[in-house]
Amino acid sequence: MSILLSKVQHTKLELPVYLAVFLGLRREEITGLRWGCVDLVERVVRIEQVRTAAGNNNNIEKVPKTPKSRRSLHIVDEVYSTLIAHKEKQNEYKELLGDLYHDTDYVFVRDDGKPYRVNSVSEDFTDFLKKHSLLKIRLHDLRHTFASVLYEAGIDLKAISEMMGHSDIGTTSKIYTHFFDDTHKEKLSVMSKILAN
Repeated sequence: MSILLSKVQHTKLELPVYLAVFLGLRREEITGLRWGCVDLVERVVRIEQVRTAAGNNNNIEKVPKTPKSRRSLHIVDEVYSTLIAHKEKQNEYKELLGDLYHDTDYVFVRDDGKPYRVNSVSEDFTDFLKKHSLLKIRLHDLRHTFASVLYEAGIDLKAISEMMGHSDIGTTSKIYTHFFDDTHKEKLSVMSKILAN
């Protein structure tokens, strides 16, 4: 994971990757995030809307599918510095392009302010991994990594469920049980090997 985080620095994928890894955001939450929901003073991100695509319509704005999906998350240092740099870059393009800049208030946009297609984030991520000879994973798998790392660090399942915006703890348990079971198997196997010697 550290190799990926290092490789994406100063690329257009830096922000979406950091939001997925450090905050566990879904692709639709990343592309639907507006600056109006980012408080850089209090260091809080509010997930209040998502963007999806259907057919030829690449910009469908919706509220998250469940009330629990609407949530507030603390902006950790890694994400904070990335957001600050991203905002400064956007402000430079706003000044440079003037009236030609499309001020949509979205956080993750092209240099001219137009939002990326929702699917393009995943497509670009796949191309990026291939270009840098990195393990082929989905952007959504970074969200799984977020949950797994928290679990291994001893964070309880209820807290993880709330951070991920799941409707209830059962959803989290159902999705991640096999990840967590594998973790326990690995640890118990290590213990067996130690005791056998």
